Order: sequence, then C-alpha cells, then structure tokens
Amino acid sequence: MDAPRSEQRAVVRFLITEGERNAGIHWRMVAVYGEHCLGRTAANNWCKSFREGRQTISDLPRPDQANIVITNDSIAAFDEMTRANRRVRTRDISDELNLSKGTVHTIVHQHLGVYSGTPGWVGRLHFSRPLTTEKVTSPNPTGGTRIDPLQYSKVCAKWVPKHLTLDHQKLRMGLSLQHLICYEEDPAFLESIVAGDESWYHHYTPESKKTSMQWKHTSSPPPRK
Repeated sequence: MDAPRSEQRAVVRFLITEGERNAGIHWRMVAVYGEHCLGRTAANNWCKSFREGRQTISDLPRPDQANIVITNDSIAAFDEMTRANRRVRTRDISDELNLSKGTVHTIVHQHLGVYSGTPGWVGRLHFSRPLTTEKVTSPNPTGGTRIDPLQYSKVCAKWVPKHLTLDHQKLRMGLSLQHLICYEEDPAFLESIVAGDESWYHHYTPESKKTSMQWKHTSSPPPRK
C-alpha cells in the first residue's frame, strides 16, 4: 500500500496516543504499508517528537532557509544588480536577493541564456552593452509575463584598453621632439643612447585569469586588448 508520508505520520501520532510502543508501532505499520512504510529510524524519530508534544504532521520550516523560488521578480532583480555592477559576484547576488547559490546559477544558465564552456563557474558578470534599454518580455501561455533570455556569454580576459590618452600622446610627442632637437644639435647624440634587454618586475600581484572572468552579451563586440 503506497501511502503519503503525512498519512503514516498521522498513524504514528494516533498509535502514540493509544500508548503503543515504538517497536509495536513500526511492526503494525509494516504489516499495512509493506515496503512503502517509514523506516524504523524515521518512525522512532516521529514517535519521539509526538511524545515530546509535537502536534503537526507537516515538515517545519527550516531556519534561515534561502528562497529557492525563481520568479520574474527575482530574475528582474538579478538583471538590475548585474547592470548596476558589471563585476558583481554571484555570492553577493545570493546574499542580497536571499537566494541560494544553486538558484542563482540556475537563473544565470537557464533564464538568462548564458553560454559557458566551464562548468561550476564562480566568476563575475560583465555587460559591455545592453541589448535594449527596456526589459524584453513576451506573453506567457500559462498567464503573466515571461522575461526572455538576455543572452550573456563569459569573457575570460580582463578588459584593458591600449589606446593612448591625449596626455600620453602629448608626453610621447614632447619626448620625441627633445630627441630630435638633440640630434639636430649633435648627430653623435644617438651614440649616447644605450639599449638593452628589459626585465619586468611587478610591484603588485597581478589579477589571475579566474578572478578577472567577466560576462558580456553575445552580440557585444569583443574586448580591446
């Protein structure tokens, strides 16, 4: 006999009220429910709870349990956070929206249309250019409004612009003019220039490839390096 757990818990509570012992309760339930009966340990735990005064047969809410329900509101809040901070961490999103890390990953991979070749990522999100200034929605056959996937992709390189600023250009122009003036005054000036190999010594710990992971829309241009 296949019976729901709530029914078997009610039977345990009834037999406890009759004064039946734990072993007798489990033996009588096995005779009725067979292989679908509660295990001996589970039955003993419920017997203990009912003897201590518990009345409900439903599962009690777990303390500090994260919200695991994925709704349009949670997806919209996720998108808003990532647009406000392009390198926001998934753990920060989890804490801010009271969502489990697994739920955040589900939103990223299934509801935001993310394409990633690295399973189990723990990276950061990046949006180089929004596809639209308004949220894209479409009718939902079951009612309400469904948010279409936003099509994000992972960028495994740090975005470092290599274009010179106006100040850098002026500095290079000034140094070049100084060398040109020195050469015009004395052609032997070039012989005083000593060239050699360079060795780079970082005065800081460079950011690793993993920590610099970012996300962008699939339709956005590639980063400039």
